[in-house]
Amino acid sequence: MKNKKEKATGKKNLTKEIILAAIVIVVVLILVFVLGQQKQSPVVVAEETNSEVFSALAKGGIKSSNTIIQGNLVKVSYQLPQTLTKENAELFILGALSKLTPDKEKVIISAYSGEAKLGEIQVLMADVLKYRDRQITLEEFITRFK
Repeated sequence: MKNKKEKATGKKNLTKEIILAAIVIVVVLILVFVLGQQKQSPVVVAEETNSEVFSALAKGGIKSSNTIIQGNLVKVSYQLPQTLTKENAELFILGALSKLTPDKEKVIISAYSGEAKLGEIQVLMADVLKYRDRQITLEEFITRFK
């Protein structure tokens, strides 16, 4: 039979082992959390897509634009360049978005001239893709704008 000193030492060792195991678990959880955060988050993906949209619009003559991607919604506001009509600019933007954000549900485009808002359209991406793929005509596509 063990004496009191051996029992006390055994309890101390068990307590140390439990504390050590708890520390190891906490460290592992912290590492999992930190490494999980290093994967590309949706915010980073959205920022990259925003940059791609901005670049595509700039190449098409729309030099001043802002894109916000929130969940399944894409919002684009832009300054209408003198070289484009509002309708042509909107179709160009929708074409770019159909390539860069085809997985989104809805698009809202707001046109500006200086501080003055020229108008806004809202359309479902499914309709944009149908028009892009020539499943509907331009006339039918425009009727789907809100």
